[in-house]
Amino acid sequence: MKLYHANRLSHAVKMLHDPEYKAAKTGNLQAALRLVDWLEIDHAVFRKYEGFVCPVQKFSGNKIPLALAMRISQYSTLQLASSVYLLNNRPGYTMIERMYYDPEYTGFVPGGKFILVDDVFTTGITLRGLKTFIE
Repeated sequence: MKLYHANRLSHAVKMLHDPEYKAAKTGNLQAALRLVDWLEIDHAVFRKYEGFVCPVQKFSGNKIPLALAMRISQYSTLQLASSVYLLNNRPGYTMIERMYYDPEYTGFVPGGKFILVDDVFTTGITLRGLKTFIE
C-alpha cells in the first residue's frame, strides 16, 4: 500500500480542553462521537475516495479513532473497517521509547484501498504498523 497523503484534521490541544475528551479516551463511544462532531470536520474531503476507513483501535480504551472513522464513513462512500485491533500499548512516553515501539495488530482485513485514522499523530509508528498489517 502506498501512502498518498497524511492530513491532520484537528489539533490535539483543541480536543484536550473538551469535557468529552477524558470519557472518550477511556472508552465511551458516545462521548467520542460528540467530541468528533464538536470538531466540525469537513467530511466532504472524503467523498472523492472509495474503499475503507480503518481506525487504530484497541479492544478497550480510546474510542476517538473509531468515532472519527464512523463519521467519515457516514458522510462518504467509504466503508468502515472496524475489525482490526491494536494488541499492545506503547511502552513509554519519551520520544526514544516511541521510536522503538513495534505495534501488533489482529483482525480481518478486507481487500481494497484504505484511509487510516488515529486521533494523535506523533511519530507515525502506530499508523505505519497498521499499514504493514493491512498489506
